[in-house]
Amino acid sequence: MILILFLIGFGVSTISTQWPITEPWIGIKLVVYAMLLVIGLYLRLTIADWKKGFINLKKGDFGPHIDALFINALRRAKYGLLPFGR
Repeated sequence: MILILFLIGFGVSTISTQWPITEPWIGIKLVVYAMLLVIGLYLRLTIADWKKGFINLKKGDFGPHIDALFINALRRAKYGLLPFGR
């Protein structure tokens, strides 16, 4: 989280004031990289339910409540992947 905030702040500062880096494309690159980190963090948090589901499957627990863990995680993960297509 701290790295993401730093990259966004530093990138926006570079774009707007052209200091400490005079090339604005580097600032744009930093902001884009920070956004990719945000998407990755969102996906990591979204599919955390998979761990619970796999643990339950390993124990032999089956049923619609286990299926719902996977289905809901996939549904939420699609929102993080929308910028990249299907």
